Amino acid sequence: MALVGHTGAGKSTVAALVPRLMDPQRGAVLLDGIDVRSLRVESLRWQVSLVLQDCVLYRRSLRENSAMGRPGASDAAVVRAARLALVDQFAARLPAGLDTPVGERGADLSGGQRQRVAIARAILRDAPILTWTSPRAPSTERPSSSSQALANLPAQRTTLVIAHRFSTIRDADPIVVLQSGRIVEEGHHEQLISCDGPYRRLSGPLAAVGPATCH
Repeated sequence: MALVGHTGAGKSTVAALVPRLMDPQRGAVLLDGIDVRSLRVESLRWQVSLVLQDCVLYRRSLRENSAMGRPGASDAAVVRAARLALVDQFAARLPAGLDTPVGERGADLSGGQRQRVAIARAILRDAPILTWTSPRAPSTERPSSSSQALANLPAQRTTLVIAHRFSTIRDADPIVVLQSGRIVEEGHHEQLISCDGPYRRLSGPLAAVGPATCH
């Protein structure tokens, strides 16, 4: 599922409700029909991986930062996760590869590179729920680097995408458009882009496809 909308529409709030970083004032958040407030917080959060726009990295090596997804993971598992997350692609250009130290908060890496370290953590964690915040603005890397890395995650999981790049959500099922904390549109890309509604206005000059019914 992709969540789209202007800043302040409620995308991050929805994502924060799932692992109980906040609780709803009314209603409930259900996972497989179970109110998340009835679950142990620690147990619930082990079921969720977060790949945020501003990933937290520590003054340690790329290898150690990646391994934080699952403490105690074997080095072979960490190396595999780094390869699947495409961390090895930029690590190969660094002086010590995966053992290259990362600056405070990853300041010496691009936003896309930091996200790929977070994706390596998510691959190691292998949680059934993934929340991914796509970058707000184009980076100097290939625009699809993070989405390509995410495609290497094992299948059979629920993925919640907070979208800032519409190229990352064309295949989302469904796309949910938020305004002021409310759902104003929901559907597939082809369906929504053919309507003169909030999604089309948010997405800009995307190529329109065949006619579809607008709801």
